[in-house]
Amino acid sequence: MQKADDAKEDVSAMVNSCLDVRAPRLGEVPWERVINKGNIHGDFRIKLPKEEALIGYTCTPPRIVLQFLQSGELIVPLRDKLLQHEMEDNFPVVRKAKQPMPWLTIVTPQETVFEAEPGEVGGTAETGGKFIFKTKGLASPGILKSDYHEWYFWFDPPYESLSGRWGIQKIAANPAYARVPGDVEWWMMNKPYVNQEPYITSKSREATEKKAKAEKLKGMSYNPELLDTLASDTLGKKILSNIDMEKLAKVKAEYSAGGATWPPNQGDENG
Repeated sequence: MQKADDAKEDVSAMVNSCLDVRAPRLGEVPWERVINKGNIHGDFRIKLPKEEALIGYTCTPPRIVLQFLQSGELIVPLRDKLLQHEMEDNFPVVRKAKQPMPWLTIVTPQETVFEAEPGEVGGTAETGGKFIFKTKGLASPGILKSDYHEWYFWFDPPYESLSGRWGIQKIAANPAYARVPGDVEWWMMNKPYVNQEPYITSKSREATEKKAKAEKLKGMSYNPELLDTLASDTLGKKILSNIDMEKLAKVKAEYSAGGATWPPNQGDENG
């Protein structure tokens, strides 16, 4: 199944081909062989720094969950490409609208599971939902464009190895294996292991805005304070190790001048 998923093949069809979907007659099939196939996804929630609200992304993997009805045991057959990320991975995400703060703590390290009844938020009209806490950490944006988001994440144990720069790029079409309505705006998320350098240290503001204007992007916002955050952090110092302090100061001044948005004073259209 994982091999098929990596090749963007239809894993649901593969699962269905291995299951007998007929309703069993009483006594015909042992209960331990009765399985419910459902959907699972990752909710990546980020608190906005200046208001009591959340933004974030819905991550489609691992997508499929199987539940043995007799024991209630959940089996997730596919790799979680966020928390089990490998170097060549990229995976579809959908941007979340702003959400109220309680969604950040519906599950926590102390209360790791929450079950919603059918009809409640988190479930559907006919089926319940289950929230399972995975991890938490800190986030700092780099550059947020109308077609690209750069974030630095610091994951808590046991996922520290995932900390660093992540990129989220808007894509023109639905992923081949994402069977959702065509009007959903899709993005692709991955960690560029080779290039962890901040966007703003590799490109001048003038060149960035000239390119954005040529591509008719709606807008951008920058976070020059990211450079201070990285410079005060062990991982960040390693990322910036090849850039001298004079250049960092110059970049910060350049991207701070006249407000950290393009076009100037437009506000943050990029979340």
